[in-house]
Parts: sequence; C-alpha cells; structure tokens
Amino acid sequence: MLYIFGLPQVYETYLRVFRENVSHFNKEKFLFIILPDLYRRFFNVFENEVTHGDKKTTLGNIFNMSRPDKESGWNEIEGE
Repeated sequence: MLYIFGLPQVYETYLRVFRENVSHFNKEKFLFIILPDLYRRFFNVFENEVTHGDKKTTLGNIFNMSRPDKESGWNEIEGE
C-alpha cells in the first residue's frame, strides 16, 4: 500500500502511528512517501524519499526504475 503525503506533519504522524502498531501489520507491504512539492506544478515521484519497512529509499530503487527523461513528460505533472 502506498501512502503519499504533501505535508511533513501528516507524514510524521502516520509513521508514528504505524510504528506504534507495527505488530498488527506486515510492514514490508507499506510505503510512505513525502512529496513536499506535491501541490506545485512539477515533482518527481521516482526520486523522493520513501519509508519502506525500517529503511529509507526511493520508489526508483524499489521498482528498479530510473528517472524518466524530460521528453517523455512522465516526471512533469501539469497543474493549474
């Protein structure tokens, strides 16, 4: 399950609650990602820090994916 947060306070709260109740969950099945620029026009989900179990990594490392090139537009999200 992937949880995406735009606010650091909410991210930290979810992590704290998750860690307090970890005996009820298989922690390897949960990913928590913080995207500080989530509400802006451009962000790159592949390179932002992800908490996976007890480790910090990136989605690119977990799924063995490199950052898409600019021509593809996959790393740019258009917004108003």
